[in-house]
Amino acid sequence: MGQVSTTITGKQCQKWSSNEPHVPNFGLTDDQFPDGSRAAAENNCRNPDHESRVWCYTMDPDVRWEYCDVRHCLRKSVSAARTCSSVFIILLKYGPKLLPIHVDIIRI
Repeated sequence: MGQVSTTITGKQCQKWSSNEPHVPNFGLTDDQFPDGSRAAAENNCRNPDHESRVWCYTMDPDVRWEYCDVRHCLRKSVSAARTCSSVFIILLKYGPKLLPIHVDIIRI
């Protein structure tokens, strides 16, 4: 999971567990976050509602939310690992009765 906490215009992200300056949408639950909870996601850019890309609520009272610019790169060093994030594709193969019988996880 990435640790980007600024939007495409450079605004600081609001903590997902905070109601200031913006109250998050009703129905946003902890299980929608790969971190396990809104609190664990801190103020990092996430995509809990399956938008086209990651986003966050901003600390700017006049701008409710914005997309984030998350770059994906190869992790060649510890310092690069702090600024890059990985995206995983989870492929499920279903058998009869639509029960998953095999899972492949691919890092892109």
